[in-house]
Formats: sequence, structure tokens, C-alpha cells
Amino acid sequence: METFHIIAVFIILVATFACFVKEWLPVDLAALAAFALCMLLGMLDADDVAAVFNNSAPLTIGAMFVLSAALNRTGVIDRMAILFTKAAKGSELRALVILALLVAPLSACVNNTPIVIVFLPVLISFARSANLKASRLLMPLSFIAILGGTMCIFGTSTNILVSGVSAKEGLEPFGVFEILPLGVIYALVGVIYLLTVGRKLMPSRDTVSSLFGSDDLRDFTSSAVVPEGSPLEGKKLSESDIWENPEFRIYYVVRNGQRLGMSPLDELVLHEGDTVVLKASTRGVSEIAESGSLSFYKAPPTTERKKIKLVEAMIGPHSNFIGKKITQLDLRSQYGIVVAALHRKGVNLTENVGKITLQFGDTLLIEAPESNLQRFENTRTDIIFLNDEVERPFRRKKAIFAMAAIVCVVLASSLGVPILTSAIVGAVAVMVIGCVDPREAYNSIEWPILFIIYGMLGLGAAMENTGAVRMVAENIAGGLNPFGPLVVLAVMYLLSSALTEVVTNNAVAILITPIVISIAEGMGVDARPFVVAVMFGASASFATPIGYQTNTYVFGAGGYRFSDFVKVGLPLNLLLWIIAIIFIPIFWPF
Repeated sequence: METFHIIAVFIILVATFACFVKEWLPVDLAALAAFALCMLLGMLDADDVAAVFNNSAPLTIGAMFVLSAALNRTGVIDRMAILFTKAAKGSELRALVILALLVAPLSACVNNTPIVIVFLPVLISFARSANLKASRLLMPLSFIAILGGTMCIFGTSTNILVSGVSAKEGLEPFGVFEILPLGVIYALVGVIYLLTVGRKLMPSRDTVSSLFGSDDLRDFTSSAVVPEGSPLEGKKLSESDIWENPEFRIYYVVRNGQRLGMSPLDELVLHEGDTVVLKASTRGVSEIAESGSLSFYKAPPTTERKKIKLVEAMIGPHSNFIGKKITQLDLRSQYGIVVAALHRKGVNLTENVGKITLQFGDTLLIEAPESNLQRFENTRTDIIFLNDEVERPFRRKKAIFAMAAIVCVVLASSLGVPILTSAIVGAVAVMVIGCVDPREAYNSIEWPILFIIYGMLGLGAAMENTGAVRMVAENIAGGLNPFGPLVVLAVMYLLSSALTEVVTNNAVAILITPIVISIAEGMGVDARPFVVAVMFGASASFATPIGYQTNTYVFGAGGYRFSDFVKVGLPLNLLLWIIAIIFIPIFWPF
């Protein structure tokens, strides 16, 4: 049975990683499925399952999401973004330097995902005003946020997770600032690279809105009436010439003073006297008026010449748009907006956009009258607006309390209070004070990340129970033992970094940490430097847009190609690998 379990756990491991890479299942579902299979096959008993859910790391990570949301909701991060715009003064180099000074320290103390989300529209707007390509700034934003996260245990979920797993394996818990010296070196080296070599390699890509030239960005809507005898009368909109005419964008139809929105817009049958609200070019108006299909002279004056806006919006990780086609969302009928184009994985798409199934990270180019767009922005909290974002009422009077909570959590943890205790107390405090209300706090937690962690903790426990971890450790140690601990450390860092680029960093951290601890025990050396190597190798992910969530965010928003991350990020990965080999043994001797 032991041999069967070892073979089975390796099959589950390979299948899970394949699901991560090929996206056959959502990552969190794949991790939970692996956990369930391990229970089903008898590799985990009830006590093992209880031990997985007793792990403090996921709860700590959830509490840090809430603290980050408090900083965001009270306008602290937004204020920093405003200061950035004022200080950058239209210079790309100056903008990168200031970005490093703001984002890196902030990312050291709180989750870096909301920081990147807040700065995304700021940098896009800045690039537009400075006549720069946003792609020159967005990748550095993500990279700097990742580098900042390596300076403190709170900086990334990976740091918290590795610390928790290693403590469970018997190592002394990591101090809050124990990794600060190496993290500062990482940040300095990384920023210098981005300002010099990285800046030369940085691509100049067009975002999705650049697909449309100035002739296409028409700035008004018109209203047209279906006249008596019109060839459109009695026809569905989808059967009319104007539905697919590139000179028009139809937003909604008004009948007897009431906006029609109960049925899909393309299925709507036009009647005499209906008012069609649409965007039209001068040429389009002339063509349709000449055909007699619509009249542009009897429309109610209140619907004429409204300003049109183009907005780039990204599908967030919790959006209910994920898995649906644009045609299924019926955005024209519900909001009077049109999806003009879509950017995904380095490709700008304009053909058959409505038939594409949406994914997290997709960037949509949305076109609509101002009032329609405002209504859409106000009701869709699961969409990240990358430009012309609607103003939100920050709770600025509570900002001092949010900042005080973060400081207290960090100080308490550095003085010996368990990280879980200080983080949960801080999260509850910001909710009680009103920095963030409970509903916003719940929504701020990246639940898929927590489910991935629980699933992979379960798989990791199964690997330990079956002896798979010991087998891997003995084989690696046996092959590398003659070369000494430094070579083993270099290999394990490189393995952690490489795996992180194709699967989630938290999964890699959970699986590799017990292995390196076993290897160190077998070699008779301290396991701490190997654990640090896993922590930094799994956190510092730059070579692909899928290894780290902030990279996924900027991938769509910046119009990047997959190869752009390889070109800019891979040299940085290798540079930091060398830094790790040099400095980890200095700070944490074998």
C-alpha cells in the first residue's frame, strides 16, 4: 500500500501542476481537487485534515488583505498616487525613481496587489499626459511591488506561508524583519536594473484603446426616430443594416418615453416612432438619412449630442464576467455600453469579440455615453477601470487609524507577538473603527489564493505521510551532496524560481519547503538558508505574466506580449539568483 500511495501522490502532483499550466481547471479548484483525492485514497486522515486547516498562515494572509483594504479605502494609497503624479513632472526616468520610492516600502508592509491596482490608472493617465507608452511603466510597477514584498515577512503571502510551514517543521519562526537585509539588497539591485538595462529592454506597446485612430474616437451620440414607412419597421435590430454598420454604435431604444431593456437589444423589434440612441459619424448620419431608414430630425432634444467616452477596464479575479461571453452579458441592454475591443495575452482582438469567453486579466475597451458609463462604473465593483476612473468617496478621516493599525501590527510582531494574533487584531480593529466595513473586508480577501494554499497544504501533507518528500530529498541530496550545501542552495533556489514562473508561487513554496528542510537535515547543516532560498525564489517572479498576480494585472493593461516578460524578467531572475547565492550564506550561515 505504501508503494501505491507514493505512486498515486506523484501522479496527483503532476496532474495538479498540469492543470495549473494548461488551465484545464481554475487553479484553486485544481488544488482543492488534489486535496480531496488525497483524502479519498487514504493518504490523509481526519487529524491530518484538521492540521491543514489549523495552519496559521492562510488566516494571517487573509487578515493582511483586510489591512491592505483599509489603507486603500481610506485613501492612503490614493494619496501616494497623487503625490507621484505631481512629483514625476512628465519624465519617464523620474517617474520610475519615484515609483520605486513609493511602491517598494509600501509593498514591504501590506499586500502588493491593491497597490498595483491603485497605481494602474494613475500610470496610464500619466503616460497619456506625458506622451509616453504605458507599457514603459506598468511592468516596472509590478516588478517593484514584488521586490518590495521581499523586504518583510508581511510583504507577500509567500513569505508568510514559508515561515508558517517551516515553523510547523520545527524551525524557529521567522522574525518580521529577519529577511530585511537581503530584501533591501534585492530591491536596490532590482531597481537599478530596471533604471538601466531593464529600461532599455522595456517594450513600447500599444494598449487596447490605441486600436482606434482619431477618426474612430467620435465624441457625440445622436438620436434617430424610426419614421413612417421605414424599411426597419417590424424588423429585429440584428436584421437591420445599422446593426453591423461600423459607422454606428447602438446603445438603447426608447419607446413611448420608456427605455427598452427587458429583452436582448439585438432581438428588439423596431416600431414606427421608436427613438434609437446611437453613436454616429458624420458620414454615417448622411448615409442612413439618405436611405430613409431613420430620421435625425424628430428626436427628443434631451438625447442629442451626449459626450462619448472610451474606457479601458480589466476583468478582476472575482468578477462574475469570468467564464461568460460578452454576448451573454447583454451589456447594451443593461447599461447602454459597447465592448469595442479586447486584449488578451499580448493580442488585441476586434473581430468576433462578443463570442470570446472572458478570463481574469482580460482588458476591455468599453465605449459609451458619459451617463451610461458612469452608471456601469458605479455598479461594477468587480471590474478594474484603468482610465477615467469614477471618483470614490474615500474615508479620509479614518486614514490615520488605518496607518496606525499597520504600524501597531508590525511593531507587535517584531516584539514577539505571534504574527497571526497581531494581524487578526489589526484587521478587526480597522473594521470596528470604520476604515473598512465588514462587506468590503470580506470582498478584499483573495479567496482563491487561500483555497490554493489549503489545497496545496493538503497535498504537501500527503507527500510527507507517504514518504514522497523523504524520497525526493534523499535523491536530491544523494546527487548533490558531493558538491556541498552552496550548490544545493543554488539548485533549490533555481528550482523554486523556475516552478513559480509556470505555477502559483504559493503552491511551490508549500511543496518545496519541507523538501529543503529534509535535505538540510540529511546533510547535517542548518535548514534556514535553504528555506530563505525557497522564500525568495518563489517570491521573485519576473519572467512570465502568470507566475505572480500583479504581473497578470499589468499584462493585459499594458498591452504586453508573453515574450516581453521573458525578455525583461528573465535576466532579472538570473541576476537575483546570483545575489541570493552570494548573500544568503552570509546572513544565514550553513
